[in-house]
Amino acid sequence: MENEYSERFKKLTKKQPGVIWHVATILLIIILVFVGAYSYKKDKEFLNQSIDSYDTFTPELMSMGYQKLTPIFLSEPFASSFDDSILSCFAIDQNYETFIVSIKADDLGKYQDLIDYTYDETITDVPEQVVFIGTSQPIDDEMMDFANDSFKIFWGIDPSEKINTSLYVGNYYLDTTQERSINYMILALIALAIIVTLAFYIDILRKAKKKNSFTEMTLGRYQGSTLRSVDQELINSKISFPKKKLYFTNNYIVCGSFGFDLIPYDEVEQVYGADLGKDIQRIMVVTRDGINHPIAELVLNKTKESSVFSQILDFLNMQLPDVKYGFDDGSFSVVYARDSLDVDQVFESDGSNVFLGLIGSIIGAALGGLIWVIIGKLGFIAGIAGFFMMTFSIKGYHLVSGVLDKKGKIISILVAIAMIFVAQYSLYVLEYCDIYFSGNYSMQNLIHAFKNVGTLLSSINAWSSFFRDLAIGLGLSIWSCYGIIKSAFSGR
Repeated sequence: MENEYSERFKKLTKKQPGVIWHVATILLIIILVFVGAYSYKKDKEFLNQSIDSYDTFTPELMSMGYQKLTPIFLSEPFASSFDDSILSCFAIDQNYETFIVSIKADDLGKYQDLIDYTYDETITDVPEQVVFIGTSQPIDDEMMDFANDSFKIFWGIDPSEKINTSLYVGNYYLDTTQERSINYMILALIALAIIVTLAFYIDILRKAKKKNSFTEMTLGRYQGSTLRSVDQELINSKISFPKKKLYFTNNYIVCGSFGFDLIPYDEVEQVYGADLGKDIQRIMVVTRDGINHPIAELVLNKTKESSVFSQILDFLNMQLPDVKYGFDDGSFSVVYARDSLDVDQVFESDGSNVFLGLIGSIIGAALGGLIWVIIGKLGFIAGIAGFFMMTFSIKGYHLVSGVLDKKGKIISILVAIAMIFVAQYSLYVLEYCDIYFSGNYSMQNLIHAFKNVGTLLSSINAWSSFFRDLAIGLGLSIWSCYGIIKSAFSGR
């Protein structure tokens, strides 16, 4: 039966999406899963390395990997972080060389026997051997200032004597606060990439299902003889716009951009334009049964598409001079779903599922939040990512709920605004990890930073800076998404 129809007809009635979409999506997910599994495997191998496989800590050279240090003496802490959670001590090895090590305050008790042995000459029992495992980090000026005076006191050097402490302790210290852990950041990014891929794929399937249903409905409404007649007319169409899948034959308007549709000229009652915002216009045809048929969507600020728009209207005027154009007030275009992310929503009348929509909105806003954090980490004003947060939030609501109505838009916008605060706070959490954990984003460090960022901001009176950045980001977000917000609250 299919062989009876032309390639043009088959193309217009072909089911979507094509095989290539399914294959490409599956391959991409397989690749992402493989990369994640490989990363996890390498991290596990790294974690399972024995202590003997680590190089000995060298304070003069920077090392990217973990190193070890086995001290025979350990000093009392001479410096600490702002919240006293990280302490700095001198460690002396068997060659009586001095190193600086940073340890967690909670771990100090594990080394108390070694500290007591260092200071109390009456203790003759050598404590159990301690092996520090950590990463080398540069000694900044503040730590060196603390080390200068403490080094003299520890070694009994005349305080008035001028010495260059860096000659004794080197340029790097051993940071033992960085626990060996799987790189969850890479796994999280891969998981997000899979989620985004699936979200776009599901969105494609949802739209394709709508188009396929419309195509099946059209094919079911007409007899085979009529379809063959239409096919013959397609071959000799009066005017055609193949890129828009729009053809005008002797008796029908044939279009395929929104699903295969046949519109007999004698059933057309009205033609008007649906303004979707940002110079995007749909040409709509209303038939006697009251159905609104979208036949073409064009971007009017593009010269070629603007010309196509005029050609379509000119032909309709010539072919259907007696139908109604525009509205009673004389206007041809009506503002319809302006700035909507998915204009298909204007043909949906059922209310949205708020619970499912809220879940989708949160997921979408979280993806936008990731972009916010990435832009912020690159040193740009993160607020320019507000548009993505708003649009992804709305898209997520629509995707999961299936319908995007006014309440869905409002809920999505409120979720996005809340996520802006979360994203900005997360940006500060990462900055905390950069400063106090040397960029190690292990789960434990992230949790610690999340709990202590507020304390840090209070201690250095930086909340005003945080809220200033938040206000700038929120302002930019509202500015970039003004059309979406106005559309939601105006009821369009």
